[in-house]
Amino acid sequence: MPRRRANHRKEYQGLYESYKQLHSEYDCINLEARPRGALGGPELMIWKMRISEKIEKGEEAARQRSQVNRRFFSQGAQSQIDRNHVREILKLEFDVGVWKRNLKVWNDEEQLLQRARNAQKAIDSERARISQLLEDERHTRIAREARDYQIARDTRKKISLSLSDLPYPTLMLSLLGIGKLLLLPFLFIAIHFIYSFFNPAAGGPGEAPDPGATELPGSSSLEDLLNSPAIITIIGYATTIFWWSEVAVFVAGLLLALIFVSLKTGIDEDRTAIYDKIRYA
Repeated sequence: MPRRRANHRKEYQGLYESYKQLHSEYDCINLEARPRGALGGPELMIWKMRISEKIEKGEEAARQRSQVNRRFFSQGAQSQIDRNHVREILKLEFDVGVWKRNLKVWNDEEQLLQRARNAQKAIDSERARISQLLEDERHTRIAREARDYQIARDTRKKISLSLSDLPYPTLMLSLLGIGKLLLLPFLFIAIHFIYSFFNPAAGGPGEAPDPGATELPGSSSLEDLLNSPAIITIIGYATTIFWWSEVAVFVAGLLLALIFVSLKTGIDEDRTAIYDKIRYA
């Protein structure tokens, strides 16, 4: 019996000393001031590791203190020593619970911060991708505009060259051909008309030649025929018709030249205007 008491007391002392050692280590872990490092930083991580160690030692100390109270003290009678044990256990469990709640809050804060960082990284990545797409689109748009400008410039140049090579209208070509055919006759008639108009000695329109001027010694019967009144009348009418024909041909030639020059000037002006519009478009 005394031996059993000795063993019982020895077990009590060992368990009590273990509890006291754990409680002392628990109290020695000083966590009064929270470090000012950023969440997730090395200083805060070390501080959280010390909190976890303090919680672990506090829980173990409370468990051993509760075990001492159950095994070595009476549960029926509430003695002063028993009440002190219970008070110490409750205080230790309360402190450990506070540290556990604080640690959970700080872990939640770190998780929220990490989520916010991940979200910000995703936003920055998406923003960078969109910026790159916009930059690529800008380069593509510039290249497309440069290509379109070059195509339009080449097209305008081809159109300008085509305008320069366009033939004149058929009417102008016809007038030009007629003018080339009638150039020599027109010049002859014009010279004769001007000469007869400004030379008083030449016969005017409807004037027959002087009969006395054609009579020469030794004139033949042909000359008598030509000097007859009928022939003189016919020659007068023919001269009048020929003179007015010269006038008509001269005026028609002038009008033809004027029409040709007007048409050519108008067409050249239209071509120049179109060329300038295409060139400076």
